[in-house]
Amino acid sequence: MREFLKSKLGIFFASIYLLVIFLVILEQQNSRPHSMDALGMLILTAPWSFLLAILFDGFGIMRGGNGDSSFYICIAFGGFMNTLILYFIGCLFTEILAFFQQKKAN
Repeated sequence: MREFLKSKLGIFFASIYLLVIFLVILEQQNSRPHSMDALGMLILTAPWSFLLAILFDGFGIMRGGNGDSSFYICIAFGGFMNTLILYFIGCLFTEILAFFQQKKAN
């Protein structure tokens, strides 16, 4: 596990994104409900939350009665996937910087 979490830049990107999602969820829960809150959460975790919502709708899982619980599953999945992508982008930047520093040293 230690080898997997080796990119400090990736951890920084992922933690900033998770902090933004956490703050938006807190703001949504502590304020009066607005009609665009759900759409804002979907956009923040796009495109994965949209894809999972379409998949749930296609299988008939997301209905009027359980729409709220399925919505939070879509948000969690989208946030998780985007966090992984941001971590791997940070890993890629770290590897690119290490490559150029090695080239410069030689």
